[in-house]
Amino acid sequence: MACRCGCGHHEEKSCKHDHHVHAEEKIHNHGREHACSCEEEHEHGCGCGHEHHHGQGTAWKEAAVLAAAVVLFVISLFTDEKWDIWLLAAAAVISGYETFADAVKSLLKLKLDETILMTIAVIAAFFLGEYGEGAMVAILFKLGEMAEDLAVSKSRRSIRALLDIRPEKAVLSENGELCEVDAESVTVGSEIVVRAGDRVPLDAVVLQGSCDADCSALTGESELRQIGEGDEVLSGMIVTGGSLRCRTIRSFEDSASSKIIEIAENAHENKGTAEKLITRFAKVYTPIVMVLAILLAVLPPLFSAGDFETWIYRALVFLVASCPCALVISIPLTFFSGVGRCSRAGLLLKGSKFIEVLAKADSIAFDKTGTLTSGEHRVSDVVAAEGVSREEVLRLAAVAESFSSHPIAKAIMKEAGAIDTSGAAEVLEKPGVGIEALIEGRKILCGGARMLEANGLSAEGFPESGIYVAADGRLIGCIVTEDVMRSNAGEILEKLSHAGLKRIIMLTGDGEEKAAATAKKVGLREVYHGLLPEQKVERMRKLRDESRASIYVGDGINDAPVLAAADIGIAIGGGSDAAIEAADAALLAGNLSPLPEAIWIARRAKLVAYTNIVFALAIKAAVLILGALGYAPMWAAIFADVGVMALSVLNAATVLIYRRKK
Repeated sequence: MACRCGCGHHEEKSCKHDHHVHAEEKIHNHGREHACSCEEEHEHGCGCGHEHHHGQGTAWKEAAVLAAAVVLFVISLFTDEKWDIWLLAAAAVISGYETFADAVKSLLKLKLDETILMTIAVIAAFFLGEYGEGAMVAILFKLGEMAEDLAVSKSRRSIRALLDIRPEKAVLSENGELCEVDAESVTVGSEIVVRAGDRVPLDAVVLQGSCDADCSALTGESELRQIGEGDEVLSGMIVTGGSLRCRTIRSFEDSASSKIIEIAENAHENKGTAEKLITRFAKVYTPIVMVLAILLAVLPPLFSAGDFETWIYRALVFLVASCPCALVISIPLTFFSGVGRCSRAGLLLKGSKFIEVLAKADSIAFDKTGTLTSGEHRVSDVVAAEGVSREEVLRLAAVAESFSSHPIAKAIMKEAGAIDTSGAAEVLEKPGVGIEALIEGRKILCGGARMLEANGLSAEGFPESGIYVAADGRLIGCIVTEDVMRSNAGEILEKLSHAGLKRIIMLTGDGEEKAAATAKKVGLREVYHGLLPEQKVERMRKLRDESRASIYVGDGINDAPVLAAADIGIAIGGGSDAAIEAADAALLAGNLSPLPEAIWIARRAKLVAYTNIVFALAIKAAVLILGALGYAPMWAAIFADVGVMALSVLNAATVLIYRRKK
């Protein structure tokens, strides 16, 4: 079977069963390293024009070149002047030949970049007789580039490690035979076996077996989770202490780990305010400083403020110090690191711009069912009208609800047991109201209080809330259900409050009684009940207008519009595809635990980004002014460029390992 990417590097051989294929033991590595959002080794423009070599040469070769240049520089200190020039020139060429070559390329492309600035500085220093300083500029620049590449490479490896959670192989069980195949070739509904110590390759439901699962790659939680028959396992989890036989419920592309990788890889497409500002800044900044440098070199001598040699040197210092690489590289890296760190915590952001939104959020709204509650319901009571059996009410409701994906519908079907749905026709589901269906020739209505009002029916003699069942215009019963609360919902809300979210509210379509009961259990004071989907959107827009930034968390198909209405909509994993598609972020592991930590991570990332901006601009401004006045030598300009860049990148990388002290 050919490789799906079309590269033809896979060769596969048949196993003893014709329907099975075995991939060869060779690892087919597509080599995708997405910390810089690219797929191959190549040169990056950072906006300043400085070409950063992510894949050129190896560290030891670079170190050897630098060491040779340093040795020549040191030897020149002990030789006479005749040999000084040649030794220092050789040191400059050895350490700066890549920079000089890049400068030529940039000139041919009519680009004004840092390599041109450095080349001019070295050549001009030799023409001015400052041979030692010219060689030192080339050596320091090379040293700075190596430090920068090391820091960026380390950060990229850390980010890539966060995404290395998706197994490429799966053990398929077919006709009693086990065979290892490509995970992407496994179809939904197939049986797979996950052995102890292996990562789960696709989202699946456990058919047989029990074990503990390490979910840290998805949720950031260090505690193991107990998994047994009927439980859902997500790709990326590690099975420990046992093996599982499972049935896949999602394709390879739609499984949890694939979603994590997809979201993280595409995060660069949605840039935040700071990133966009820096990108625009870099495009106009370099030409402006070039003009200022020329004016600095020419105007003072024309007005008898000194000789050309002095002012040309100062202009060169000005040029070298002015490159905005520290900002253009470190700011996007900071926000991307924030996205990666949030992913490791369990919250997947669809763009780095949402880091800024999370950081300034001061209000959050939750859906109730499937969000503050676990999404599971159970039938607590069935009340039937006179002359109608409990079983008949349950049966008719279950047939009607079998066409719905709502959690309450699943609870009713579970309580009813095996049912025959062949007699159902003309089924119509009205979101927030109920279901109309023609069952065995009878018009059946199944829904809440709004359904009764819309059809002129009275709930007198029945519970105040529940799922009412009517047949041919007569109310025949009421099914009372109760939510199963998420065990840590109250704790999460308390942590969000401590994180500075001033307003925490609940928006639900449930009646006042159920809404109040849920709010009391989790400690919520602000609750809006009985809301239709459009009313939720209206309430969310009002909350957004009253806040610096607002968050909405929900899981159902009815939540898609309100998720889109918030500044950042967060979908609960395991909810509807429509909700996850409409959301700006997703909790794929299906719990709220990552939310407080993600907010602290976002604030840390934003703080680091703006610290880098202030630090870089302050150092550059100081060196630019001192250089223009003649107080800053060339080595200071090198530090203001490459040194500040390396420090800013290292600071950005700290976001990846950030953990808030408790």
